[in-house]
Amino acid sequence: MGKCYQITHRQNCYQDLMPLLASCAGIYAAVHARLYQSVPSNPSDSFVIECKYLDARVVLPLHGPIEAAIENVEPQVISVGVLPGRASGATPLQHQLSGFVKIFDTLMQPYLTKQYERHKAAMLQRHHSDRTKLPQAWQMAWAIRNGLSHNGKVHFEPPKQTSKKPPQTPAPVHWRGLKIGPENQGQIILGNLLNFGDLIVLSLDMEEELAGKVPWLLMRDQGETQKLL
Repeated sequence: MGKCYQITHRQNCYQDLMPLLASCAGIYAAVHARLYQSVPSNPSDSFVIECKYLDARVVLPLHGPIEAAIENVEPQVISVGVLPGRASGATPLQHQLSGFVKIFDTLMQPYLTKQYERHKAAMLQRHHSDRTKLPQAWQMAWAIRNGLSHNGKVHFEPPKQTSKKPPQTPAPVHWRGLKIGPENQGQIILGNLLNFGDLIVLSLDMEEELAGKVPWLLMRDQGETQKLL
């Protein structure tokens, strides 16, 4: 069993999530049309992205974002699922989509950056302008946002010294058991430490720490009826 998050206009991430999902669904539809000369059109169709760090899979809708854009409307609800565990085996389609992993990771960058930048002032004010006191998801988002502005690599700057005391080591960030600190300086973040799937879960955690719980429904693992990336 997993969780199917029900994201509406009440959630701050709704507006930025729509174009992200439309882009993902468009890429998937284009690949499917090229490979199989058909495009999935069942409203229940979805595809799954395995997380790199988390032992989980993220389920995204294939039907809805593009159809809504064609009609110039916005869906009432965006459903994003998170299932525990990884798939037991790779599928042919998974191998055929493997070349798009970097593209999906790149699509995720402006989404997470917007979410962080749009609300960082409020979060820092709430936590006395000290990034080390931010909730864990926001600390991790800070590290990722900082890394994305440094060629996608972990980047920790030493705290400014206001006395003659020895230089302090920048505080690491933690999220769901993952630690990123100065010892990771220069390491590539996306595709190495985290991927698109991890960042979707991080985004949901950020939303909940900003504005409260996101409504969710229980979600059954449908296995092979879902598509895997």
